[in-house]
Amino acid sequence: MREVPRNIDAPSRAPEFAIASMVSYYGVQYLTENPLMAFISCILVNYVVYRVTIGKPEGAAFRLMYKLGGLNKLIPSPKKVKRFEI
Repeated sequence: MREVPRNIDAPSRAPEFAIASMVSYYGVQYLTENPLMAFISCILVNYVVYRVTIGKPEGAAFRLMYKLGGLNKLIPSPKKVKRFEI
């Protein structure tokens, strides 16, 4: 029988970095039409996400983006919703 790798359930921050990278790169690319500036902003945003989430649980960047990005006004939090509806 094959051994299971030890890091199979290890948390991954890849989605946080991927979304931050794509939003920053394509947002700056759309606004300025300058790929070099977009790439530099992508690096800076990834550094900021790394510094903000260091030592915090997985998903900390998503919670911060949700809170500061205005999505909390569009999507009600579970505390405000009386019951779950599909």
